[in-house]
Amino acid sequence: MPLLILLLKIEINFVQLFANKHNINFYAFYKRTLYSNILNPKSDADKISKDLRNKRETNKDNIISILENYEALSHADLGESYKNIWGLAPRGAVAEGTNGYSLWRKGGGLGIPIAAKTPTGLPASMTKFTPK
Repeated sequence: MPLLILLLKIEINFVQLFANKHNINFYAFYKRTLYSNILNPKSDADKISKDLRNKRETNKDNIISILENYEALSHADLGESYKNIWGLAPRGAVAEGTNGYSLWRKGGGLGIPIAAKTPTGLPASMTKFTPK
């Protein structure tokens, strides 16, 4: 599909409808948004999972301090949809023991979200959607 037609179709999208309905400016990507590496570098992921898995066994609080820079906040049902592969083995958050908690970095994000590579043919820049 030519880029011009794609951009015309983009005018009718969730972000534009949201901006219109709430009469606000809204910033978003035309492409999917990548949130990886905002909360933690990939190199810390295993250490964070291991620390949460160990602490959740003895700590039933809503907030669990992890390593020195993170907190895990109790979040019912988060990560529960990936319980197992064909009923055999746990996977995802259940396998790593982080299900039911969301991760928070005490010092805030390490960066801002970026645009993914797909869908192709769309601009990768963040765009300001104004109410129409």
